Amino acid sequence: MDDESTNRELLEVMLSSEGHLLVSAASGEEALAVVALEPPDVILLDIMMPGMDGHKVAAKLKGNPATKNIPIIMITALDSRYDRILGLSAGAEEFLTKPVDRVELCVRVRNLLRLKAYGDFYDKYSQTLEAEVSERMRLIHLIVIVLLAAWASPAVGQSHGRPGRTNQQPRSAALVARAPVAGDLSGTGGRVGLGPGQQYADMGRHDV
Repeated sequence: MDDESTNRELLEVMLSSEGHLLVSAASGEEALAVVALEPPDVILLDIMMPGMDGHKVAAKLKGNPATKNIPIIMITALDSRYDRILGLSAGAEEFLTKPVDRVELCVRVRNLLRLKAYGDFYDKYSQTLEAEVSERMRLIHLIVIVLLAAWASPAVGQSHGRPGRTNQQPRSAALVARAPVAGDLSGTGGRVGLGPGQQYADMGRHDV
């Protein structure tokens, strides 16, 4: 993004040999429109442009969540320390001065493209992970609701040992009712305990 066509053409010649596809803009406003239409992977931005300068363009790009992760290389004839700090403070990742060295430009672009690819992968992975966590939490919430509904049901509650009315008598009470009083031999036959230390005596039928 440079207001001078000669500079734009020079950058295209330098980077097209590396296999990069370039889209150019002649002003800050046009640059923002181009980025909004088709976000690039790296932005080469001149500082001194008519209308909106490079610092304002960088600040707007970095302030937009949709474009804040796009690396920016500022390219300008300004070479003072103040201009470099101002450009970096606006959000630029790299700063190159004119005339641009082709080798240095290609290396910096390559490094920023690699960082951009890592950042895109991390963002995509984070979104996928958040979606999986959200889905699992939804399923857990649904399971909890089903379990609570089942626990609140009276029929299921009795099967799980919850208090409730039932037709079955306790087993201990049934056993007590079947056993005649010790020493009373007038009842129906059964096994009767004769006392401590004595063997059980079979009386009549062997009803167990």
